[in-house]
Amino acid sequence: MTALLERLDAKTPKKILSLDGGGIRGALTLGYLKKIEDILKAKHPENKDFRMSDYFDLIGGTSTGAIIASLLSLGKTVDEITQLYMDLGNKIFGEKRNWWNPLETYKWLKANYDYKGIADGLKNALGDDTTLGSDKIKTGLCIVAKRADTNSIWPMINHPRGRYYDAATSKNKDLLLWKVVRASTAARSPACSSPRARTRCRLVGNGRQDGKATAPDRKPWALFFDDRHGFAPVRTSPG
Repeated sequence: MTALLERLDAKTPKKILSLDGGGIRGALTLGYLKKIEDILKAKHPENKDFRMSDYFDLIGGTSTGAIIASLLSLGKTVDEITQLYMDLGNKIFGEKRNWWNPLETYKWLKANYDYKGIADGLKNALGDDTTLGSDKIKTGLCIVAKRADTNSIWPMINHPRGRYYDAATSKNKDLLLWKVVRASTAARSPACSSPRARTRCRLVGNGRQDGKATAPDRKPWALFFDDRHGFAPVRTSPG
């Protein structure tokens, strides 16, 4: 973690990649990221093993963006992530529906998820013992979730100087990465009012909701302007 701390402490402009949610539509995000990766590779020909984590100082995401952000921070290429993401998507969204059947039309109006498939897929992709403070994570990482009980935003980051990274009351560094991402990808149900909805919202034992349901000022990029999480405001030049 020393190398990461030195990188984040450096008095240089920081480069941020913030990824939104959207379920399986994250495949569109990967298409854009592939183009960005190709452009950056061309600009850094000296680095034959270039990864997005080499370029961006903070990669953050909510919901499906949290999955992609975590894989990028672990040093995966976009092609590798695309394969993992599609495999995971098939497990999560794999239920077939008869679009022509009037009795099933209502199902198209709501998201449909295989919750066990999410957990198993995340363990396989991220590692079942990888923590938020693991040295396997090569750059700054922020995963945004939301508590269903208090309606408060929970940004979980790996910045060693973050207030909750290694505090007496909360140790983000020891959280399992797959559980953190799972908390961010929890499908939101209005008010979590029904028993089924409460079950969907109850994640990592603390009732976290889909991180996509966050205000714009609580997206990952906003952490660079919030010293509670260890990121100091910086001014970046165009390009």
